Amino acid sequence: MGCIDPNDPLSEAGKRLLGALEVPRTAEEVRELTGEPLFRVRYNLREMVKAGLATKDGERYSVSEAGEKMLER
Repeated sequence: MGCIDPNDPLSEAGKRLLGALEVPRTAEEVRELTGEPLFRVRYNLREMVKAGLATKDGERYSVSEAGEKMLER
């Protein structure tokens, strides 16, 4: 189950995960903040990067400008 839904682009889990990226974090750091299993965090982060909601630099993920706009909704 992903955090991006075609009918509603960002689920509650997606909002929590994206909100954890207010500062660049690794997948492990996001897992610690959200309490989600690491495999789910990694999957959802990859999906968010594909959707343009997050960016990846090395091992760290950050919320993108598009992701920030989604969080404001």
